[in-house]
Amino acid sequence: MPAPTARPNSWTTRPARGPNSISPGYIVTEMFDAANPDPASHDAIRSQVPLGRLGRARDIAETVAFLLSPRSSYITAQDIAVDGGLVTAIPAS
Repeated sequence: MPAPTARPNSWTTRPARGPNSISPGYIVTEMFDAANPDPASHDAIRSQVPLGRLGRARDIAETVAFLLSPRSSYITAQDIAVDGGLVTAIPAS
C-alpha cells in the first residue's frame, strides 16, 4: 500500500483571515447632530469621553484605511474600538 500523500487544500494554501470590524464611539455626523441638536448635549457627551473630544468621520476612515493596508497583515478577526477610550470608562456591571 502506498504511503499517504498530503494534498493541498484551499484552507492550507492561503492564509486565513477573519473579518475585522470597527466599533465607533460618538462620531459627529449629520445623524449625531440631528439626535443631539442642543450644543449643551454635545458638551455633556464629550465629558464622558476620556480623550475629551467627540470623534470625527476621519477617525473612522483612517482606521479603515489602516485595516485595508499591508500594515494590518497580522491582524485578523478583531474588533477595533475607535471611541476615544469610552469603553474603558464605562464601569463593568
